[in-house]
Amino acid sequence: GCSSGKGLIFRFFILFFLVLFLNACGKLPLIHHYDIRYPQAPALHATPKLSETLGIAGFTASFAYRQSRLLYREEEPAAKVGFYEDRRWVSSPTELLTLAAISHFRQSGLFARVIPNPGDATVDFLLKGRITELEEVDKADGYYARVGLEAELYDLRQKNHPVIWTGT
Repeated sequence: GCSSGKGLIFRFFILFFLVLFLNACGKLPLIHHYDIRYPQAPALHATPKLSETLGIAGFTASFAYRQSRLLYREEEPAAKVGFYEDRRWVSSPTELLTLAAISHFRQSGLFARVIPNPGDATVDFLLKGRITELEEVDKADGYYARVGLEAELYDLRQKNHPVIWTGT
């Protein structure tokens, strides 16, 4: 009879911890997802304005701006920076902004072709972009977005591939 009592106690503790575990994990937190909506570029004409090809390299960013969690900055009363656990981008900001640039130049009709991440493909120009800021800024009078971008356009037709345009 002593071994059956131990088995009953053992089964009781297993059941107790199983119920405790399931109760603790019963409700998942709600995650809100955000996307970057970019207005459609106006088409210049039915035919491309330039006969050249534009390559668009994937945008880059520091680690803080590459992850899916939204970054916030509290400016008042103290400069606090953090990440929301329940607010996420639908994809990494670098991917979202690269796709927005590709879409913009394709819809504009400015170039004969637009090639994403051209690698070894032959292109005439190469656009490189970097996210320098993409965050929510919390101030006493409200919430704001801070966006900072840098871009460079390289002429790959020339031997030393000079930068022919920069913008912020």
